[in-house]
Amino acid sequence: MSKTRLFISAAIAILLVSFSAAAVRADFKTSIEATKLYKDALTAFKSGHINLGKKLLEKAVVDYPDDFRAKEIKWQLAEIYKLTGENIKAANLIKDEIEKGLQSYEEYKYISFLAEIYIDLLRYRDASEILEKYLNSNSMHAEAARLLAKTYMLSGRKDEAWLLLGKFVTSGNKEAFADLLDYALKSGDIRSLMQILDERRLSMRTKDYLDFMFRCRVAMNHLDEAVKLIEENPSIDISPDYFLTFIEMLVAKNDNKRAIYYLDMFLKKDKYNQRALILMGNCFNAEGDKLAALTWWRKILGGAYSRSAERYVKYINVLIENNYPNEALDAFDEARIALMDETALAEEKAGVLSALGRDSEAYDEYLNVIQSGSYKQNIFDKLYADRKKFNLETKLKAILRKSDITSAEQALIELYLREKKISSVDSIIEVWQSSMGFFDTYLIASLEREAMITPENFHFFLLKSMIPFASERNLQYNLGRIALKMGSSNLALKQETYELATVIANSSSKGFVQSRFDLYADLAEVSLNDINDLTKAETFANALLRVGRQNNENDLYWFAGQAYMAEILFWRGDFDKAEKTLKELALTAEDEGRTNMRLDASAIEETLVLTDYLRAKLATVKQQYQEALNILNMLIETKGEGSRINDALELALFLTSNSTAKDLSSDKFATLNTRVQAKTLAMQGKHAEAADILKALLIKSEGLSPWLWANIGAEMLEFRLKSGSKDFIKETDLYLQKCQYPEQKADAEALKISYYQINGITDSRYKEQLLTFVNSFPDDLRTAAYKKIIENG
Repeated sequence: MSKTRLFISAAIAILLVSFSAAAVRADFKTSIEATKLYKDALTAFKSGHINLGKKLLEKAVVDYPDDFRAKEIKWQLAEIYKLTGENIKAANLIKDEIEKGLQSYEEYKYISFLAEIYIDLLRYRDASEILEKYLNSNSMHAEAARLLAKTYMLSGRKDEAWLLLGKFVTSGNKEAFADLLDYALKSGDIRSLMQILDERRLSMRTKDYLDFMFRCRVAMNHLDEAVKLIEENPSIDISPDYFLTFIEMLVAKNDNKRAIYYLDMFLKKDKYNQRALILMGNCFNAEGDKLAALTWWRKILGGAYSRSAERYVKYINVLIENNYPNEALDAFDEARIALMDETALAEEKAGVLSALGRDSEAYDEYLNVIQSGSYKQNIFDKLYADRKKFNLETKLKAILRKSDITSAEQALIELYLREKKISSVDSIIEVWQSSMGFFDTYLIASLEREAMITPENFHFFLLKSMIPFASERNLQYNLGRIALKMGSSNLALKQETYELATVIANSSSKGFVQSRFDLYADLAEVSLNDINDLTKAETFANALLRVGRQNNENDLYWFAGQAYMAEILFWRGDFDKAEKTLKELALTAEDEGRTNMRLDASAIEETLVLTDYLRAKLATVKQQYQEALNILNMLIETKGEGSRINDALELALFLTSNSTAKDLSSDKFATLNTRVQAKTLAMQGKHAEAADILKALLIKSEGLSPWLWANIGAEMLEFRLKSGSKDFIKETDLYLQKCQYPEQKADAEALKISYYQINGITDSRYKEQLLTFVNSFPDDLRTAAYKKIIENG
């Protein structure tokens, strides 16, 4: 997980704790505005807007100091500052609360937090001072003393640290002793620690002295001295975990007889301790006494009335680890009788049988897992991998004849999905329909996964077959969105998937269906930026505008429709209307952010960022490049987060890389002007004209750097592909001969694959092109998808 994702998760957890704590308060003073700020901050962190989330909390702290959550939110803000490395800000917030005065129960929470920040800042003196001041009035606070000792150690004040911890060790504080032992181990001063214990022996309880001294000797690996201490003090009271660690060290030295002696002593006090029982069995096994070993291990099961699947699993695992497979198999049979479940522990038993080479029996046990009602992907993978050794479909259907077991139905669907036979689609539909919606999410996820990689005719046929049965649950809109993704991944399906999605979007529906309007947005996006059909894009943009105004709770759809409409207008050359549309969008979004409690700040922020980005694109289309760069610079510097920032950076790179002039003012930018003109024609669907303009620019290539030439050529090929040119392959090959850059070469080779897909060419040319790409660009992200196409034949 990346640091950013870790931060977001931590920030969300912090705020949720705050909201939960605040919710139980009955005597509070709050406001709707403050509540919205807190909720918006949480939403901002969830969507990755870290800086926006902090700004919202900062505003809440400043504007609503009397809100009942103000103190708690201040604390959460300090924690978030610490997460983002803004320790000074965090320290100032906490200091402010400490100076105001705190309740006794919360004082150490703030003191320790501030001390930890000072430690992170290497301000050990400041950390020491606040902790010393706290301990002056809370002298027996062990946690504060341990933190102060840590500070002393970090600042080189070892003697003071040891002296401070020694006081708590004398009173038997095990955590303080653990700290001291850790420091002693790191510095090699365990003997000094033992001397301190001897000096303080008269002030300590005997049990604490013996326990701590025993730990010191074990830490030094002086097992003989530890044994002597036990023999001299039969009543010694050592913590169980530490005592068993000592025994494990004896076992590691093959001192099994002595280990057995001490285990016998230990088990008289705690006869059901499973760790000790396993150790005892291991000792007898190492001594060659199999019967005794098995007897001790069997005690893990406990009495007849305490046996459980967990105990049997632990017992069987011990048998397997010690190479007793037959005894383990007998234990499985016993477990099924005791637990009254004929399929109990089937997965574990299958693993043992498989290791013994008894594959047929192992498959039966894996099927028992499915029959028990548990569908596990790893189990199905094993069955599917060896399906040729037995008829998996027949076995699953046999299970279903006994009972409608959901896990068996899911396994059957998964089998059909992997085999990808058109003839199996009716069977998938039958199982899906009989499940009454249980497999909706599963099938949608499976189709979506394939749509993102390499969808085949089977997947599209299945999707189409589901649509007539999906209308009652409004699944057809999600299927429409997946169809569009299939068309983007497999261009041979593009036209058909687009038409299907359009039909679905225009189908009748009762009431407001969010997924339907998400489909409208997807269709607007594909129509505008993929197919480049401004008329169709306008149709779907208008649909979004209508729903946004018909239903007051769906302003975001109106925002999306307005943004698409603005872009459609400026690609058509209607700049005045486009500017007016963008201005209306920005003003509406700002007004909604102030007055509409349904919309969170992140959504408003994203909309405003999108508006500014479109303003920059509009200026670019108008060839007002300086204005475009000014907008982009403002956007990148002040709104450095969100999905559109990468787009803004890409546009800025486009503007600057296509010009070498010192200023962006006049008609000196022939290359930039030509590329903008070509892009405008392409967005209007005039792909052949756009490609011809760029080709002419490439022919007159004086002054173009090789990198810029390669980029212009790649764009020209994209337009040429969309134009349906018959000479596309020939033109691409000529480009590849001259192109010097691997990234652009990979894009051109991928376009050749797209050409074959669009034109339904599946002969040797297509297969050779796939192999060419895979062999030439093994690290390209597209290679995995192309490999899958090759594997599927």
